[in-house]
Amino acid sequence: MVPVFRAAVLAYKVTLRPAAAREERAGKPEVMARFLLVAPRYVSRAGEYYEFPLGLAYLSSALRKAGHEVTCLNLNHFDEPLVTTLWRTLSGAPDDLILATGGLSVHFDAVRRIFEAARSLRPGLVTVAGGGLVSTARDYARFLQ
Repeated sequence: MVPVFRAAVLAYKVTLRPAAAREERAGKPEVMARFLLVAPRYVSRAGEYYEFPLGLAYLSSALRKAGHEVTCLNLNHFDEPLVTTLWRTLSGAPDDLILATGGLSVHFDAVRRIFEAARSLRPGLVTVAGGGLVSTARDYARFLQ
């Protein structure tokens, strides 16, 4: 697992929600945090070939294993505008949702558009960027804040 993601998982595991605030839900294990992982759009039309971002799959697995609730949204399966897809996804989502996405430096504009659209729909939304975009070109990260 990429060290940046490992650090993020551990940080959320330890500090995101104090033990007193955690809820037991009808025999289910406690949920520490709720994540929406978004795979950026790599294709011009739904149904075209693309290679799935394996890092997001690893991150999803690690977050679930750590006790977090994870929902995934793959933008490559939708032809509608980004803001419409995000609106449908975020409209019923809990307030403490954390949106995470990432990619390589060539995906910077796609990641930036995801963050801008999500923040326009839900100001104050916590966003997390990862992947080669952040770990090899940290200067990009300040433009995503």
